[in-house]
Amino acid sequence: MKKYISVLLLLAMLMGILASCGKKDGAATETDGGNPVLPNEGDGWVDIWDEDPVFTPLTNDKALDTEGQTANGSWFDSFKSTKSFFWVSDTAGAVTYQDGCMKLKATDPYSSVTVSRTVKAADHYEAEIRLKMDYFGNANAFYVSMKGKRAVVYLYESKLRVGMESTDPEYVRAEYVYVDIGYDWHTYRLVGRDELIDLYVDGVLLLTFEAQKTGVRDGFGVFADPISEFSATECQVEYASYTVMGSDLLQITSPAKGAVCGEGVADVTVTCEVSETLSAQDVQFYLNDLYVGSAKTSAPTLELKGLTSGAYTLWARC
Repeated sequence: MKKYISVLLLLAMLMGILASCGKKDGAATETDGGNPVLPNEGDGWVDIWDEDPVFTPLTNDKALDTEGQTANGSWFDSFKSTKSFFWVSDTAGAVTYQDGCMKLKATDPYSSVTVSRTVKAADHYEAEIRLKMDYFGNANAFYVSMKGKRAVVYLYESKLRVGMESTDPEYVRAEYVYVDIGYDWHTYRLVGRDELIDLYVDGVLLLTFEAQKTGVRDGFGVFADPISEFSATECQVEYASYTVMGSDLLQITSPAKGAVCGEGVADVTVTCEVSETLSAQDVQFYLNDLYVGSAKTSAPTLELKGLTSGAYTLWARC
């Protein structure tokens, strides 16, 4: 089981921002990214097949099904039944359950189709979905919405789009990542930490963006909007999962929130407090999403040498 916690580190100031725990995703791997994508930044092509995966996607194991949600609000749905009591669609007959998949088909160009399942609101969560587009339409997307904010990812044949919500006047431009999605199965994961969202595709971190103001009700959902009455949009979902992550098992205890770390070049000692339930695992440390070292849970301490002035995101997991 993976547990991770993060803090925002400034050489002049240290501020705690994140604390999360969830399932273990695999070995630590160096990655790029980790900074919010601002509205004015450029778009670029990303070849996810040239990157090393950060995590191992879940498998569609029917035994993982939780039916309803667990005590902490997490759930896993493999769509093993021919009907679902948990997913709700706004259009009768548009969603079916066949061949171990949830299938969505939108045919009315004047009305989009949405199917969603409720989620327990959390500051830190992981939402994963394995999805395949059969026919692209005007809009095809999945999202997680809670507390009046939504993280939404639009799918196109050769690109992804995050944003923009019509109810959020502060977000002036959608952001695109050009990547070969095509008509293949892909695993998408959203890792929400406060209002920052990491988007992974097939285990590769593509970008970090901000959740936006929305009027959409809370839930984990998929929606589709056809281009015309002569061209339906269809997709299949093999499984979906939602994991609420807490912070009680792993805590960064030093530097403390708001501590002054120095000016110019500084050395910083990071110390964690680890629950006995994690004693068999190592603590792995990341700085701006780059793996910088690990320590035994019996002595979870790491020295960061020669940090120059600037802002850093520091987090740990095990």
